[in-house]
Amino acid sequence: MLKRRKAELAAIQETLGQNIHRHRETRFAQEISITANLVGSSVISSINPLPLPPQPLQYRSSTAAPPKSETEEEDEGETSNKKTQRAEVLEAFQQEIPRFLDLILEHEFDQHIGNDCHLCTRPGAKRTTRCYDCNHPLSCSECFISAHRHNRTHWAEVWNEDPGFFVRNDISTLRPEGYAQHLGHGGDPCPMPDSEEDLLFFIVDVNGIHNTKLRFCHCPGADDRVGQLLRHRLFPATLERPKSAFTFQLLHNFHLHHLESKATKYDFMGALRRLTDNAFTNEVSDLYSQFRIVTQVWTVLTATKRLGQAHGIDDALPHRPKGTLIIYCPACPEPHFNMLPGWEKTPPEFRHLIQMQMTLDGNFHLNRYIKNTDPHDTSLFRGRAYIPDDQVYQDYVKKIVLATKADKYNCGHLEVLRKQNAVKKFKNMAVSGSANGQCGHVFVKSSVDLQMGERFANVDYAVAHALRQQTICGSADESQGTLDLLISYDISCAYSIHATERFSGTPYLRDVAKDIALARWLIPLVHVQNHKDNCTYLHSSAYTPNACHFHGETAEHFWPTGNQLGGQTRQMNSGHRHDTHIDHFGDWNFKKMVNLPNALYNDLIHAKKLYDIKCEIFKGLSKQYVDQIQNWNQTDRAWRTLEGNEVQSVYRHNQKNVPSESQIYQMLINELGSDSSPSLTDGTTTSQKSVAYFIHDGLLIRSAQLDVKAKLMFYKVENSEPLKAEIEGARLKLRTRIDRWRSVQKRIMPQVGDHVARQSTAGKTINKPEEERLFLPSDLSDEDRASIIPIIFSDIERKLLEGRAFDTLRDLRTIVKTLTNLYDEKGQNYGQVRQTRASARIQEVVSLRDSNINEYNSTRDALIKLGGIEEDDPILRHLTKQDTYQKRTNIKRTVGDTYRHDGLLWANRGVTSGTQQAHLPQSSTAGVLPSGISTIGTQGSKAKKRRHIAGRKMPKPKKRRTEKGMVTDGDKSDTEKKKKADRKEGWLWRIRPTSRLTEDELREWLEEGDRVQWFRAEAEMQRWQEEWEIKQVEFLRCIRYFEQMSITWNELATRSSGGKAAYAKKKSAMFHEMTTHARNLFMHAGYSDLLNLDGPALVNHFRKVRALPENIIPELEPGFVHDSSDDASATSEGSD
Repeated sequence: MLKRRKAELAAIQETLGQNIHRHRETRFAQEISITANLVGSSVISSINPLPLPPQPLQYRSSTAAPPKSETEEEDEGETSNKKTQRAEVLEAFQQEIPRFLDLILEHEFDQHIGNDCHLCTRPGAKRTTRCYDCNHPLSCSECFISAHRHNRTHWAEVWNEDPGFFVRNDISTLRPEGYAQHLGHGGDPCPMPDSEEDLLFFIVDVNGIHNTKLRFCHCPGADDRVGQLLRHRLFPATLERPKSAFTFQLLHNFHLHHLESKATKYDFMGALRRLTDNAFTNEVSDLYSQFRIVTQVWTVLTATKRLGQAHGIDDALPHRPKGTLIIYCPACPEPHFNMLPGWEKTPPEFRHLIQMQMTLDGNFHLNRYIKNTDPHDTSLFRGRAYIPDDQVYQDYVKKIVLATKADKYNCGHLEVLRKQNAVKKFKNMAVSGSANGQCGHVFVKSSVDLQMGERFANVDYAVAHALRQQTICGSADESQGTLDLLISYDISCAYSIHATERFSGTPYLRDVAKDIALARWLIPLVHVQNHKDNCTYLHSSAYTPNACHFHGETAEHFWPTGNQLGGQTRQMNSGHRHDTHIDHFGDWNFKKMVNLPNALYNDLIHAKKLYDIKCEIFKGLSKQYVDQIQNWNQTDRAWRTLEGNEVQSVYRHNQKNVPSESQIYQMLINELGSDSSPSLTDGTTTSQKSVAYFIHDGLLIRSAQLDVKAKLMFYKVENSEPLKAEIEGARLKLRTRIDRWRSVQKRIMPQVGDHVARQSTAGKTINKPEEERLFLPSDLSDEDRASIIPIIFSDIERKLLEGRAFDTLRDLRTIVKTLTNLYDEKGQNYGQVRQTRASARIQEVVSLRDSNINEYNSTRDALIKLGGIEEDDPILRHLTKQDTYQKRTNIKRTVGDTYRHDGLLWANRGVTSGTQQAHLPQSSTAGVLPSGISTIGTQGSKAKKRRHIAGRKMPKPKKRRTEKGMVTDGDKSDTEKKKKADRKEGWLWRIRPTSRLTEDELREWLEEGDRVQWFRAEAEMQRWQEEWEIKQVEFLRCIRYFEQMSITWNELATRSSGGKAAYAKKKSAMFHEMTTHARNLFMHAGYSDLLNLDGPALVNHFRKVRALPENIIPELEPGFVHDSSDDASATSEGSD
């Protein structure tokens, strides 16, 4: 019985589960997800479907089911709690643990122990010795020595018969008299050793610390001890008669571990000692002090070898500083190396194609304590890498940094930095932190120590050291072109003011002063949010021409990696600390270089996608504001002016004559209640004009029906008697209005009399007029429209519906703008009273928004029924709440704006096309704004929190139910009370006390938001267009860099011989492989036609691309004339 019931339940779930799943997915499975990009600090908003499984159906029966057995309950529990793959694998291993232990313990013994050695014929040779590190079988000790002449650090495990287990031994202990390993002669004894006695020697390898014996060769012409050790891949701990050494394999192994896991030398040596003897570790020699020195030297040797200084690469790359040990960014412009021929002729409007982007940032985790230190312990890199020469820099610090007064900041936000730079914060610190300079691709270029916080003078030296690595000007006389230099720093607003004077007036920096004079200064897009609003319009890349999408936040990308070093480097001497940082900077840059083609590929695809989106958005706005943009386009985008203390720009809402909240809010309410349409009930003719008014009045009644339905929905949330009474009153008015309209319908449309009579006889809509069908042409079936009413009725309704759809869209934009500002007000309010009032207003306008969305979609459905548009009409599309999203124009640009797009209501050329045209006036009960009203804009800056004034009592809130239909004609007393209360309370938009504005001033202010929106959309489109173009050029520079490096290393190979030549060829092959990989990715992205272009040809290519039809904004073309006949056709024909 139970099985049968389960089968029935499964069948029901199979048939209904999919429908349930689809229903729940449609209604509830939407999630707004925010994603972070490592090529920047950007935010992307998207709607993703979340598959929701159907709820299990519960089988109900009047007969109680028999109790389940324990076995059945266990089976069901296992089915409902399905194990993950990881849990299954772990469980499988757990079951095999006894077997694994048996097999592992078998290695502690060998059944062949004591047998004759099978590898030799020595008499009495027994199998007692095996290798712990390789697969050498159990043999006699002599065979083990013969097999390990070149594997001197393998551990020998010798069977000890008395205790009965294997004992680990060094190879030197396998003979009673001892065994010494010979260096030279292929491992054979040297005929002229430098000593008749074996030399006790420590060799440290990856498997532990070996206390062994060595003998050096003393033949004529033989190397000294250091040379012989190095030839056997052993790095000596000292140069004078070394007695310990580290294998190359160990040093390379630790180097990678240190770079990847930040393992300390102390911990690594401790692990090696435990590998040697895990029980009596204290008896194992500690070579930590020698290990510190050797690893520091090893890092310098590795960098010198890898960067070609051992091969004389300076002769092949004379444009770089002599002896440089920096890994350069392949995508950044490097004159004379990776730039396309003819780059010097790049016109100013394309200067982003030859742009060097640089970021600056300070970090206070990489500090150093005041301690007794060795003043002679200096960096082995000697200023040739990312950190300048310490002796020169310390002289600069003493004469410039410490002698300079505290920096002055002109931005209120930087007060935080001033407090951070307080001396008390860095007590007992010799170095308070580090300041880094990086390129836009996150390659570290320079780093300097900070002494008293993040001082301008310290950062100046970091900038100078970075600029000295590569030239900005094409030649010494600057006759061959100059790179465009962008520098992003989180305090650029203060740092850049006297930067040129500081550099030109300081002897240490004077050589790069001309480059600083050419620089343009930005603030990272996330950091600028915490600055004064003025900083956004002066230093944001979003509003800086030819700045691309340079967000500048990559300056902090290295710090999570670097901060892991803080704990170990703050106790180091200065030189050791610097070399550790330089080593990690170089490794960071190398990994970036290897992965750069992949990063550029992703950036290129992403930039093209975002440009296409921004271009379509800007096209839609240009079509929407076609009547204004001819005047707007005359404005200089670079225009900035200071009015009072505020910077004015085309991207900022002007703060003059900002209206109060009550004016904007009351304007919305009054216009919703205006009544300017003539009534049809007095008409006596049946002309087309009378039909038009009749149908128009019917459409207004239909809108009023939607209002009552919205009230009913609100009543379900706020179940109150006053609201119920108001709904009944609205129904009574609606019934009266329908009855009057029916009398006119009887005369104008007698053909639908039977339909009206049948509905009236049914009596279902007598007390529910909102459900009554009006039997307009769109309410009839296709057959009835064709048979019982003239076609002119359908044509007139179709034209009026199209006009109403555009009017509703325009009104909806006004409502959404108002809603945005109400949310701002709520965020600035404090206290329960104000929060309650703000929430009530928001609910009211939300109801207005939803009602207008429903009205638009109903109008659209009616148009589809009348054949006015298709279901997939590109102009009048289906509208959702998400489509009403608009980026804010009343505040400065926020984080993630570039990844948030205006909804279809604002940016789509289809939905918003034609909405600038006025249509037939509407009556008061329609619940929508008149068509001629301008959209409500937004203000120019954040609101200041209202100060509490002593002695002033805050007005008590007036309870106001909020719903669209609750604002009715003639309800002036409540409105006047609200206006009075709002004037006392103030609002988000009140920047200063404002006087009453005239209607023209108010409308001018409202239209300001449209202008700001259009300019900001244009700026976003331009920045992503520049980003798309610069990524193409950076990709080409990257390919050329790899190609040139391959050629350079190949030339170095021809100049060298032996190991040097082989290493150079290996490096050449590595860069050749990188070239091939980068070229293939570039071609896969679809840009193979650019591979052979020079600089001028590439500029001409971009000009042609910009001139393609899909990239042109017709409204901005010279001589463009807007033809409004199509947009106004519905209105003109419907009014005749």
